[in-house]
Amino acid sequence: MTTILKTKIEGSIYVMEKIRQDVILIEMTKKEPMSLQTLKELLRDIETLADKKPFHSFTNITEYSSEMLPDARDYMKKYHEKDKLNLSQVFIFNSLSKAFLVGIYLRIMKQTIPTKCVSSLSKAFEWADNFKSKDL
Repeated sequence: MTTILKTKIEGSIYVMEKIRQDVILIEMTKKEPMSLQTLKELLRDIETLADKKPFHSFTNITEYSSEMLPDARDYMKKYHEKDKLNLSQVFIFNSLSKAFLVGIYLRIMKQTIPTKCVSSLSKAFEWADNFKSKDL
């Protein structure tokens, strides 16, 4: 059974919501480069919603996507190395151009957690649930 929560945070270029006890959904709300300051704000908000509990992060870029500036990318790489609560990353997109952008991002970032690209929120839940049942 899925429990829907009402926890939501609005950032400068994103809205983030804890949509299940183990899932944080991030939706980009503007097409704007992500600065280091914005990234730190986003990561702080994720930590707030996670409340020191393991979670899967779903990033919905069906409407907008955001390019990370070089200093933000460097910070994110270091952050991922020490982050032990983020179990997996799922990117939700609806076009080949966004699939291409995610592919470039993943090659640059070299994710340290399991990562999946899907075309819908329901597929993201399916993957996270399957991942959870097999690997946790």
